[in-house]
Amino acid sequence: RILPKPGGCCDDDVYAIMASCWEFKARDRPSFDGIKQQLVALQTTKGQEEPAGDAGQCVVCMENPVTHIAVPCGHACLCSGCSSAMSSGSGASCPICRAGCSFVR
Repeated sequence: RILPKPGGCCDDDVYAIMASCWEFKARDRPSFDGIKQQLVALQTTKGQEEPAGDAGQCVVCMENPVTHIAVPCGHACLCSGCSSAMSSGSGASCPICRAGCSFVR
């Protein structure tokens, strides 16, 4: 039995990636590299859907290009430097939705 998607946690695409990690048999679960590839592909797809302007720019420093995704919410919003700074303390949270997260390149 797979856990239901909690309201407001993430979009359907990110939830599908998360749900694939809960497969009963270990061989049916994706590898970390597989998850990373899916998230990068999702970031690329979602990035194309964002409006022109500041799309692709770090939401914290507003200077550098986005290189990191917040997991599990899926927001592509931070550059490498800001991701490192936000992850250095305990309890990192997404700067867009404030959900607890970690950041993946």
